[in-house]
Amino acid sequence: MIEEIFEQLKDLGAVSSTDDFSTQWLGRERSYMRCLRAKQRDPSAQVLANLCCALAAYCGQRGHYDTLVTQG
Repeated sequence: MIEEIFEQLKDLGAVSSTDDFSTQWLGRERSYMRCLRAKQRDPSAQVLANLCCALAAYCGQRGHYDTLVTQG
């Protein structure tokens, strides 16, 4: 799920790399997404909550809510 959200945000031009996604959207260190992939782990509940808040703020400011919801 988190990979798909990253790709959608990348397609929208809201993020350019997993490093940016990790820090700006997930509230973690730059390497967070790389570590998840390498260890084949799921994100924590706190990270998902951070992402939800960031998505709500982004979508509300830019009017992309319907786009992300219908694609996801």
